[in-house]
Amino acid sequence: MSDDRFDETVSAIYEAALLPTLWPTVLSRLCEDLGFMGGLVTMRSEGAESWIYTPSMKGISMEFAAGGWPARNERMTRILQLNSCSFVQDFDLFTPEEWETSPLYREFLFPRGHGYGAGTLISTPGRTQIIVALERLLRDGPVSTETIQRLDRLRPHMARALVLQEASQRQQAQTMLDSLSLAGLAAAIVTGSGRIVAANAEFETLDAQLPITARDQLLPTDAPVRLQLQTALADISPETVRSIAVPGTESADAFVLHVLPLRRNARDLAPLGAAILLASRVMRVGETTDSTRLLRTLYDLTRSEAKVALAILGGSSLREIAARDGLSYETVRSFAKSAYGKTGSDGQVELVRRLSILTAR
Repeated sequence: MSDDRFDETVSAIYEAALLPTLWPTVLSRLCEDLGFMGGLVTMRSEGAESWIYTPSMKGISMEFAAGGWPARNERMTRILQLNSCSFVQDFDLFTPEEWETSPLYREFLFPRGHGYGAGTLISTPGRTQIIVALERLLRDGPVSTETIQRLDRLRPHMARALVLQEASQRQQAQTMLDSLSLAGLAAAIVTGSGRIVAANAEFETLDAQLPITARDQLLPTDAPVRLQLQTALADISPETVRSIAVPGTESADAFVLHVLPLRRNARDLAPLGAAILLASRVMRVGETTDSTRLLRTLYDLTRSEAKVALAILGGSSLREIAARDGLSYETVRSFAKSAYGKTGSDGQVELVRRLSILTAR
C-alpha cells in the first residue's frame, strides 16, 4: 500500500466515523488492497450484536445468523479472550489441528470456501466490544505476516474512528431523547436485556415504578410489568404486547409504557439498542366508545374483545355479559381469554388491575 493510498484510506476511515453508512465502502477498499474477499464490523454489548459488512459478505452473514452460529463462534470467543491490541489471524487463535476440526470451520466456513481471516478487538468506553474481521478464501491461502503488519498500521485509526462513532451515536440518541423532553415525554433507549443506553430527565423521574440499578439495568417494581417488558424486548413480533399499563403508587401516577422497536435505519441511533421506551401519562376517558377505541389502539383488541374487557372493568361477570349481549358463555369466555393474553393479564382480577387505570370507571 503506497503512502498516498494509505493516507486516502485513513481519511476514508475517519469519514466513516461520522457517516457509518460508508463503512462497507471502507472495508471493501481494505479487502481490495490486501487480498480479502470481504469484511465486517461486529459490535457486541451484553449479548446483543450489530453488524456492518461489505456486499460480498451479505449472503454468508445471513446464513451465519440463520444457522445460530453467532452463539457458537469460537473464533470470536478466542479473539475476545486473547484481547490483543493488534490484528491476529487464524493460527494465532487455533493450532492447525483445532483449525481443521473446529465445528465453525468444518461445518460452516470450509464448505463455503472460507477458512482464513484476520481480525482485531476494539473495546470502547461505552462497554461495547467491536471486532473488525476480514475474510479470505481458502484458495488464496493463509494471511501473511506482512498483511497483518499493514493492517496494524491502520488499526489505531480504525479504533479511534469506531470509538468516535459510538460516542457520536450516543450523543445523537441523547439529543433525540432530550427533544422529546421539550414535549414533556419521558423516553429511554434500552438494549434487549433492558439495560439503559440513554434516557432523558423525564424518564428518570419515573424511578418509583421504573428504577434503574447501578449497572444501568431497568428493573420495574411491578412484577407483571417487568415480565411484559422482558417479553416485549425479547420478541418484537406483531403479537407481542407493546403498550404496558404501569400502576400508580402512593406517590406516583399511573402511566402507559410504550415499547417501540428500533428497526432498519432507526438503529443508526443506537446499533445495540433494541427499543425506545416512551411513557405517556394516562388520559382518562368517560365515553364507552372512547374507551373501546383506546383499548383497541393500545392492545390491538378486536371490537368484541374490547367490549368484553370494558364490561369486566365495569364489574360484570362473563355470564352476565353473555346474557346481556345474547352470546354463548363460551364465546364471551373466548373473547375474555384473548383480551387477557393481549394485555398481559392472567385473569379477570389482573385485567381490572391493569386496565382500570386507563378508563374513568
